[in-house]
Amino acid sequence: MNSANPAYHDIPVEQLGVNARATFITRTYLHLLGAIAAFTALEVVLFRSGVADTIATRMLGVSWLWVLGGLMVVS
Repeated sequence: MNSANPAYHDIPVEQLGVNARATFITRTYLHLLGAIAAFTALEVVLFRSGVADTIATRMLGVSWLWVLGGLMVVS
């Protein structure tokens, strides 16, 4: 999808041509791949630095209702 062409913003992807749909799907899955890679890199950094143990210890010492509530607030 061409961001320079504002006409694309009003048309659902399913109604675009084959090339535009392929570009959309490719960008979507590349974005997903990047998000998974970033999450994996963050986890590696947390585990190698030892911060993951501290976070886990603190989360286990708190009521799970607070943890779930915190996740809901963050998301």
